[in-house]
Amino acid sequence: MVTKAKARKNALNIQKEYASQNYSDDLIIEKISNHHKYKEARVVAMYYPTSYEVNLLKLLSDKKTYVVPKTSSNRKMEFIIIDSNTIWEKNKFGINEPKDGKIITTNIDLMLVPTLAINKDLFRLGHGGGFYDTYLSDKPNIYTIGIMGASLTLNFDSEPHDHKLNEVIFKEELKW
Repeated sequence: MVTKAKARKNALNIQKEYASQNYSDDLIIEKISNHHKYKEARVVAMYYPTSYEVNLLKLLSDKKTYVVPKTSSNRKMEFIIIDSNTIWEKNKFGINEPKDGKIITTNIDLMLVPTLAINKDLFRLGHGGGFYDTYLSDKPNIYTIGIMGASLTLNFDSEPHDHKLNEVIFKEELKW
């Protein structure tokens, strides 16, 4: 069993290497678009991708309401409605967020969560800030799908505050 910090570092390196070799995200966009939970969803939470994360922004052409997180202190985030006119600015982590917009407080039907790795029980490794876990702690009914370029399952223990994903979508399953 490795620590989450060591697992996170390894997963980040693997995902960055994978992204540098296999950049098309069309297969994942297709898998999401054909997923029954996505088809049923009216409000979809997604993320603005970093250079190595799966780019979900192509989904914006579908007729749904899309929201992305805007972070604040204390591991808190709120979700802002976005569209093709959204103005983006970098937060303190270097990730683009909407500069402003309407905050949505309820009715997220599906959350597409950036994921570096999972364990055998579908607990995810993110970047370690705890923002998603904190947000989801009092919203157990939001269906969550972890999004990864390369499927990466590592042996790490979850912690009491961790939120279990409902499932994971990935581009390619690799053997590590």
